[in-house]
Amino acid sequence: MCFESAIRVACMIGSGLCLAGNQTVKLMKKDVKMAYGLLVLFFSLLLLVIVYWGGKYLNFASNFINCPNDVSLDVCLGLSAVYRLSAVLAFVHLIVGLCCLTRDGFAKAVNEGLWGIKILLTAGLFIGSLFIDNKVFEPYARASIYLGGVFLFVQAVSLIDAFYLWAEFWAKKFDDGNNCYGCLLIFTSLLMYALTGFFVYLGFKNYWSQGCFSNRMLLIIPVIFVIAFTVLIILRFHPKGSIITSGAISIFGAYLFWAALISNPDEKCNPDYSSKTNMFIQIGFSYFFAFMCNLYWSLSTKPSSAYQSANLPAPAATEGDSELETKAEQENKNAPQETNLIKHDNTPEQYEEYENNSYLKFHCFMVLFSVYICAVFTNWGHATVSEDSSRNWNYQVRGDSSPYYIKVFIGIFTFGLYLWTIVAPTLFPDRNFDT
Repeated sequence: MCFESAIRVACMIGSGLCLAGNQTVKLMKKDVKMAYGLLVLFFSLLLLVIVYWGGKYLNFASNFINCPNDVSLDVCLGLSAVYRLSAVLAFVHLIVGLCCLTRDGFAKAVNEGLWGIKILLTAGLFIGSLFIDNKVFEPYARASIYLGGVFLFVQAVSLIDAFYLWAEFWAKKFDDGNNCYGCLLIFTSLLMYALTGFFVYLGFKNYWSQGCFSNRMLLIIPVIFVIAFTVLIILRFHPKGSIITSGAISIFGAYLFWAALISNPDEKCNPDYSSKTNMFIQIGFSYFFAFMCNLYWSLSTKPSSAYQSANLPAPAATEGDSELETKAEQENKNAPQETNLIKHDNTPEQYEEYENNSYLKFHCFMVLFSVYICAVFTNWGHATVSEDSSRNWNYQVRGDSSPYYIKVFIGIFTFGLYLWTIVAPTLFPDRNFDT
């Protein structure tokens, strides 16, 4: 009796694992963009471990990387690993993107399959790069600061559209009679404004300094914009505006201005220029917003109604994507339901999704995302891994103000673009934005 029961339990577990595996494969095929984002997230978490705790395990590479003698070897090896893995991830996405140019079965096979090979290729190239001198990667590391700014620009445009889509989805659920979404709307909005207040508080507490006019301007500007957004939304200046979108953009913008303040190389106006805590906070929030952006690029097929009314192009949406999605959903709906665990796919190969630029645009985005890793984990060229400043090492000359101005520009651009989406349809109702 016990043996029979054990066999039945084993069969049930086996069937469950088979079904889970089958569903996982289907998910990977459907959400291949999400899989790429998760892969980058995995390697990024690995980098976080290496930078803060695992540099000592790379001592074998010290004979090739050539770290300076007057700095901590563990810190140097950890940060050297950052821009090596960043460059490898960018290279892998570039190769996959180039393969998508064939727009046929080869593109589909490389893009949607060969995951084991792609993971092994990434790991192999990273290990091989540890035997290359730092000087080879220093130009890439310096370029990552400016390419990281390009990523922030793409991220700002993407997140505004993403937050509009999010608000529209929840509003539709509430309008359809699901009152739980009303509570979610209120709670989430309050939480986002609280987080915005957190960054504003940190800014005023630490950087409202006598004689630092630029600091005071960067502290006042986001407050003015946040108040303006909230008032315009409450007054229904934009018929499709949402307090959730306003709150989300307020957090992102306030974070960018705070990140700019901690990147100011003038230590009179920025006493926390070498703060380990601020670097860790920046890594966390940078990756939160970057992964939100990856979700948008993975799931979005059409622009939000706000972007459409303002005639703004959505970065992730490609002409034909929504129609292909609808066609696929209809085919799945009309397909006969099978009960067997092992299913046979007899449909002919389809490459419509490779005939437009959807995957090409996505892999360009992922190349920028991979380069952005280098900027984030090296604190935009001024990494502070240890509280002891004598143990830290930076691959750039101390005092570079480029990250400061890049973040200020992107912060102002983000608030300005969002304000435009609110006021443009109302102020210019008869204007043809296409011309």
